[in-house]
Amino acid sequence: MKFKKMFFCCVPLFLGIADLASAAEAMTVRIKSGRIQEYVNGSLKRSYGSNLIDASTDGITVVGVTKDGKVKEYKNGSQRRTFGSNVVRVRISGGTVFAELKNGKTAEYVNGSLRRTF
Repeated sequence: MKFKKMFFCCVPLFLGIADLASAAEAMTVRIKSGRIQEYVNGSLKRSYGSNLIDASTDGITVVGVTKDGKVKEYKNGSQRRTFGSNVVRVRISGGTVFAELKNGKTAEYVNGSLRRTF
């Protein structure tokens, strides 16, 4: 009976360690030949998209800017949505997308919807 109690007490500990290991993975992205290349801990994981000029990630979501100025949002390598126009550069932080526009202003998007322009 003591062994069963000790086993069930340690299982959450091991599950917590697995979560910490996946959270410690560092993800970065770059553009090469118009495609997003996603690196995890320095190794190429996957490549996707087309006609892209800029990309950014917050570790979960990847956003890229196409040559025609649209923002494309990707999750796990799959495209989720496209939004915006006249975008030159893009950054993402905590799920909020900040797009620098051709006229010098910045547009803030949340869930693909324009929140404000400043």
